[in-house]
Formats: sequence, C-alpha cells, structure tokens
Amino acid sequence: MTTPRKCSICCGLILLALTVCCAVPASANTMVVAANLGPGPYTEGSYLVQGNPKPGGNVAESYAVSFTPKVATTLEDVKLPLSALSGPPSLTVGIASDDSGRPGSVLATLTQDGTIPSSPASALVSFTCTTCPVLEAGIPYWVVTGAPSGDTFLAWSLSSSELGSFDFSQTANVTGPWSQGGATYNTPAFQVDGVPQTGTNSQPLRLIPMLPCRVVDTRDATKPPGFGRPSLSGGATRSFPMPNGPCGIPATAQAYSLNVTVVPDGDLGYITVWPTGQSQPLASTLNSLDGEVKANAAIVAAGTGGAISVFATNQTDVVLDVNGYFVPNTVPNGLGFYPMTPCRLVDTRPNPPFPSIVTGALAGGTSTSLPIPTSRCNVPATAQAYSLNFTLVPPKPVAYLTAYPTGESVPIVSTLNDPTGSVEANAAIAPAGVGGNIDVFVTQTTDLVVDINGYFAPVAEGALSLYTLPPCRVLDTRTPGGAPPFVGTIYVDVIGNGCGGTTATEAYVFNATVVPQGSLGYLTLWPEASVQPVVSTLNAYDGEVTSNMALVPTNNNEMSAFATNNTYLVLDLFGYFAP
Repeated sequence: MTTPRKCSICCGLILLALTVCCAVPASANTMVVAANLGPGPYTEGSYLVQGNPKPGGNVAESYAVSFTPKVATTLEDVKLPLSALSGPPSLTVGIASDDSGRPGSVLATLTQDGTIPSSPASALVSFTCTTCPVLEAGIPYWVVTGAPSGDTFLAWSLSSSELGSFDFSQTANVTGPWSQGGATYNTPAFQVDGVPQTGTNSQPLRLIPMLPCRVVDTRDATKPPGFGRPSLSGGATRSFPMPNGPCGIPATAQAYSLNVTVVPDGDLGYITVWPTGQSQPLASTLNSLDGEVKANAAIVAAGTGGAISVFATNQTDVVLDVNGYFVPNTVPNGLGFYPMTPCRLVDTRPNPPFPSIVTGALAGGTSTSLPIPTSRCNVPATAQAYSLNFTLVPPKPVAYLTAYPTGESVPIVSTLNDPTGSVEANAAIAPAGVGGNIDVFVTQTTDLVVDINGYFAPVAEGALSLYTLPPCRVLDTRTPGGAPPFVGTIYVDVIGNGCGGTTATEAYVFNATVVPQGSLGYLTLWPEASVQPVVSTLNAYDGEVTSNMALVPTNNNEMSAFATNNTYLVLDLFGYFAP
C-alpha cells in the first residue's frame, strides 16, 4: 500500500490539519495569506538566532520566516503558537521586507493581542497592527520576532517542537529542520492573515437556481450582439456582460454557475475564465490538447459590469450555459449550501456496489428521471438544487448529455460531451424539479454514474454561503521541475497556500486538472481525515490532460486526493463555502 504524501505548500499548495488554528477562527472576508502550522515541510526560507543559555538549559532564540502572498492583501494580524517560560509575557512581532533572501527593513510592528500562557501550555496568540501595510502579490516578506531582554519564549509546532525565543542580533540561514541539544526543530510555526485588495466578495452569497439557459454560443449568429459570433482567436481575450445576455440574469448577480464548452478548430492548450477587470490569473478552466469538444463546470465571480472574461490559447468556439447565479444574502429566496460526504446516487452498469436509483443503460434520444430524494444518500426533501458529478460510460461516442429539472422541457444546453466514446465526467449544479427529481437526456445509449457532494436548500442551521476569490493556483505537483508524478493518496494543505479561505471554510471550489503519464482510471477528491468514498472526480482513460470542477467538503481545512495511476495534479481555487 502506498504511503500518503503530504503536500503542504505555503508557497505552493492546499490544506492543513489545524487543531491549534481552529481555536481562532477568522472572519469570512479575512484570508490566510500564509501559514506553517502543521508537521509538513515549509519551503520558504527561515533564520534562527541563538542567544545565551537560559536556566534549565533553554537557549534564547529568535527567528524570522519568509512568505510570499499570492493575492495582494492588507495585513490584518500574525498568529504564533506560544508559551512563556520566564519573564513578563510580552512579545513584539514585525513584518519586514526582503533583502537579498534575508530580513530587511521592518514595515510594520505588531503588538500582542491576548495572553501568552505559561509552559507547558501553548496557544495561538494574535499580534495586530495599528497601521497595517498592503502586502503585494508575488513579493517575499518576513515575519520577525523580538522580546524584552531576559524573557524566554517558545513557539510550538503541532508536533510540540520548541521553535524559539527572541534576541535578533546574529543570524544563520536555516532552510530546513535544525538540531540542537539532541532535539530536532521544525521551521518556525506561524500564520499571517489579511483582507484581499481585489477580486474577493466580502459578502456571503447564496444561490438562485434557474432552468439551464445558453447565454453564449460563438457559433450562433442569432445570439444578441456580443454573445454570438465570431469565434475566439488564439491568444485573445473576450468579455461577456452576463446581465445583458439572453438569459435574464439580474444585475444583482455576484457570481455565476456555468457549464463551459469548447469546440476547437484544432489543438487547444487551454482556456481561462475569470472576472472582468481583474488581471488574467495563472489558472485554467479547460484543456483540449486533442482538439475534441469538451465541457467543464465553473463557478465564476462577476467582474466589472457583471462581465466575465475568456482567454483561449488557440482559436476555438466557446459555449456558456448558465444554471444558476449567486446573490448577496440580503436578496430574498437565496439558497444555502449544505456539503455532504460524497455519495454515489446512480450507477447503471451491471452489478453496482451500491443500490442505484435507476438501473439499466440510458436509451439514446430519451430522457430518464433521477429520483434523488429516494436515494441511499439521505438527501432531504428541502433540497432545491444539487452539486453533482456526472460520468458517462458509453459503448461508443455520445454527442451530449443534458441535465434539467423534472417537469420542464429539454433545454437547448448541454452538461457533458463525449465525442470519443471514452469514460468522461463533468460536474454540475443541477436545479431540482417536480418531486425533487432531475431528468437527464442522452443522444446515444450509455451507462451513467452520478455522485453527489452537497445540495442547496433554504437557509437553516448549517447553511453555508459562497465567498469568491481571485482564481489562484493552489497546487501543481509538476513543480519543482523534475518532480515525479504520484499514484495513490496525497494530502493537500489548503489554508496556508496564499490563495485565500479561512479556518471556517467547510467546502472549496476547485478546478482539478490531471496531467496523466498514461491511462488514468480515476481521480477522487474528498475530505481529509475521512474514509475514501466510492466516488470519482474525473477520469482520463485516454491519457489526455483532463479537467473538472470539484466542490470538495473539508473537515479540517485539508483534503485528500487519490489517483489510480501515475499523474500530475493541478488544483486552482475559485472560492469557498463558509457560514
């Protein structure tokens, strides 16, 4: 059995076990800029300063540790896990600039906000600033510490290693764990919080589901101006003001639930969809390196004028279908999100491992009702929309599948395309119809697998709201260069990656992309510290680069990823759900 790998990345990637941090929840519009609160390695630089030995053999130490924000943020606070061994329990923390890979001038001094407990207890203590600087994206900064003469403090990692007290006089560069007195010390523990400058919605948002509607089709000359022809040129960006389109989206919409389909003229490196007015992010929405018609779901924040922008590396047609939009929680009738442990609703293949709410292959050219409230997954009757993952397992190509509310006519939209006849998956937020059911229409006969990871219902206890973020790359296992692919399970630490989110987060909105090294049976994403469910997030039997949106619940700001075969994994974060 493969031992799970830990992917902890304050300068590279996903979530973390935060038994200490969870005691100090942040507000929903405060993001974790960087953190190192877990046992995994921290990849940026640190400095250790050793002073005179203290009574009992303790050594006075101070430290500085660097971090690089991925999003421009206004500094809010720094948190350190601390115990006071002697002297008055006071400490000063600073944020410093970078000077050729070591701490430079101090930009802000932060004062203690709370009590440092006596040893051996420890607590995550906040340090706040009166005038807080803006931390620019992509620029390294340093957390530095100092204490009055004679005081001795210890910072503790989650594995209870002593990490320092503070006489910042001489420095020695420490790039990894160091040893002293027979003990091994981890890189200093810390957390930096801030409020993003742009691209995040500080308001909690709730879903208004709608009958799926085609808002953009660059093949269609009958669409309103700006929403139809021409095709997207390679290397060009085009913006679409969604409230001005043909689907009746109101100006109050702050984010959109979309299905994005590309119909490329040839090989397509990727397309990226993001809020108009923001810089184009280092993130992708969809790849089609084989030039085939492909689709991917996306939740995209509204930008300037309610518009979203689309960039394509190569010439392609683009189709955007909308199945809902998110509005501020002050707007009536908005639905809250309730995450679930991923669960399999439908598996029409012979002898499925769990009971399926429909059996037998779906007949081509017909619609089939899926009675979701009757499933084994305990979806309540109050649910008005579902977060689903559809997987086609066809004997031959399927032009498309369309999911829509039971009781409605088949809309002119698509949820999933499979022109090659391989196993193909796509996520969707599917509005419920009569009896809480949804219908699926398929153009050709195929088996179908449907998994659920949450639902939207009227706001009650446990309801979560959406908070949008600038699209941001949380994980790329291809870096550093020469890194091997993985197979089996890895754990992903999200909270300290600099892309956003808070310790109150209960689900993430990811775009997951695999770069397989051959045929990939499936990838599964699920909450860390829970049993791996019998569900899949995406498949790549053809060995092609493949993407899918994933709403991944989390219990502890961490998630797990399992791959059946060797692959690289890229995770881009678009938002999160929190109370």
